[in-house]
Amino acid sequence: MANVTLISTPLLITRQKENPGETQARGFEVSGQARMTDKIVVSGSYLFVNSIVLHFASNPALIGNFLPQVAQNQFGVQVSYAEQNWTAGVQARFLGNQFDDDQNRLPLGPAFSLDAQVWRSFGRHVALFFAAQNLTDDRFKTAATPVYMVRPQVFVRGGVRLNWK
Repeated sequence: MANVTLISTPLLITRQKENPGETQARGFEVSGQARMTDKIVVSGSYLFVNSIVLHFASNPALIGNFLPQVAQNQFGVQVSYAEQNWTAGVQARFLGNQFDDDQNRLPLGPAFSLDAQVWRSFGRHVALFFAAQNLTDDRFKTAATPVYMVRPQVFVRGGVRLNWK
């Protein structure tokens, strides 16, 4: 399913969820993990995917376009630290350019996010956590209607996790 453009004006775009016909997604993914010490693990991954429209009976003009909201290049790296009752991690994610629309007229551009989290267990059933997303305050584009919307600033959350198993 994809958002297919019905009407487009400079101030408003009307879209409808629709099956985009026949699509093709070819690519590859590489990932790896290395244990640096008994407490530190580094992992990373790269994904390349070329997702295009092959056939679309109701709108042949979309044939050959990239599928909306699918970045061709995606890269991530994570470093985690685990001790007896503590777990902490930092994750960096990069997304290459992607389009917000089926017509490939509204590029969102690349995006980067640096996130971190810390967990502290208290026995088997209770844990406290704290997490922060977008630590670099990167205000990358997340949607276009045609007005661009950007990712929120640093987002912080925390809480208590209860496990009854």
